[in-house]
Amino acid sequence: MSRVSTSIRFGSSTYGAEYSTLAGLYWAQGKAREIMDLQRVYYLNNGLYDTLRAALYSVAAEAANLRALRNPAYRVVEFYAAKIWPGMLPDALPMEMLESANPNIERRIWDVWTWSNWNARKQVLVRWQAIYGNSFIKVAGDSARKQIILQVIDPRHVVALDLDDRDAVIYIRIDTPMKRRTAQGDEETYTYTEIWDKVADRLRVYEHQRGWGVAALPAPILERSIREQTRCDFVPVVHTKHKDVGEDLGVGAFQLQMDKIDEANRMATRLHEIIFRHNKPLWAALANMVDAAGRPMPAPRLADETNGDLALSENEILRLPGMSKLEALVPNLNFADHLAVVEAQMQELQRDLPELAYYEMRGADLSGTAIDLLLTDAKDRLLEARGNAEAGLVRAQQMGLSIGQAMGLPGFSKNEIGTYGAGSFEHRFAVREALPMTELQRMNVVQVGVNAGLALGTAMRRAGYTEDQIERALSERAADRQRSFDDARAYLAQQRAIDGTGVYEDGEPTA
Repeated sequence: MSRVSTSIRFGSSTYGAEYSTLAGLYWAQGKAREIMDLQRVYYLNNGLYDTLRAALYSVAAEAANLRALRNPAYRVVEFYAAKIWPGMLPDALPMEMLESANPNIERRIWDVWTWSNWNARKQVLVRWQAIYGNSFIKVAGDSARKQIILQVIDPRHVVALDLDDRDAVIYIRIDTPMKRRTAQGDEETYTYTEIWDKVADRLRVYEHQRGWGVAALPAPILERSIREQTRCDFVPVVHTKHKDVGEDLGVGAFQLQMDKIDEANRMATRLHEIIFRHNKPLWAALANMVDAAGRPMPAPRLADETNGDLALSENEILRLPGMSKLEALVPNLNFADHLAVVEAQMQELQRDLPELAYYEMRGADLSGTAIDLLLTDAKDRLLEARGNAEAGLVRAQQMGLSIGQAMGLPGFSKNEIGTYGAGSFEHRFAVREALPMTELQRMNVVQVGVNAGLALGTAMRRAGYTEDQIERALSERAADRQRSFDDARAYLAQQRAIDGTGVYEDGEPTA
């Protein structure tokens, strides 16, 4: 959008640098909160470059007048929201108990889902993880209601984060903006700050109006040990990444393509400007006459002119003198070629964001094999994001079972669900297709498999049918075959009884 000058430390030296985008500047400066704010406005799209212009002005840089005409951020995020955990629970997250697991924990986890409204909150977590590259689940015990709640934390509210070598949270500060009513009935805003420190074994809670991320905080309204708060010895927060590139924080679904998105919008905006010419005059009045001495006559003046300009309304008729005429000023440009350049930039974006290929499959007359090949990259990314999210959710659920047990909640006792140390909480989510096939595609896969010599059950498994569906299909097929065989035997016996040629052995008609 514009060039921003700043200095950056690289190694042991400091260098002057210029950045053409805010995203590049914030990335170089390590400003995670500012990057997340950018990602949010890219996803929401409306007023995208108005917001960026205001941010550029704050660092004394001028911004180009762009419009968000080619912004795929929303579609990319919604691809993950629709495909990672689609539908209702428990089908969206089918659990599998490992060998050491207690079978009763599935019922207790379902209780936690119900208490947490996880049907709805899971989609918020997926969207935030795709937008910001990170997600946080806080496990909270409610002693009054005797419940365990999975709370989804907005990543923009995380001020500080420290992880151990197993990626478990050992320090986190969360600044959450809140609202409340004063004694006079007015509404005021404040910040609710939580600091969890495992090394110091302390939880400190503050309420203040000093804003996000301030270092100087007032006296805490609550300070106690983590064990006293949770009855356990861990920080009850789980951090997961959308894409792990080895940094402290993850990378969002479109974060590494923000510069390319800006370029596509720059090109599209310029194309629209040429088409509409900034609302400047589209017509010129030409005299095409000379006086008696052969000198050119001035252009004719039209009614209601202001400074030589005339605003034309729709269907207005102009009366021009003599040989005067109006001539269009629209340049004779090849808009198709310009549009092709814009589309080429979008194709380059799609190579970096293969999720966009999914939307091009709608109405495409392609075979299942062709579609599968075209979406391979998108599937790989989806499986990575789903694996990261589900690994984090498993850890959060294990924390919830441990805290519920420590609180003495009904159904969470050691006798009923075992203990974490004994491996009783070990579980995972079932392996399932990244992009499920349609029923017609499944049937085609089964038909091809059977024609190639596979057993029906094997072909159905490869097509993604469940064991219950396979068992029912095989049972119905066996019943159909038996019924056909019985009908054939009855028909044969009837025909032989009619013509008198039937020869029976052991009470059965011979062939």
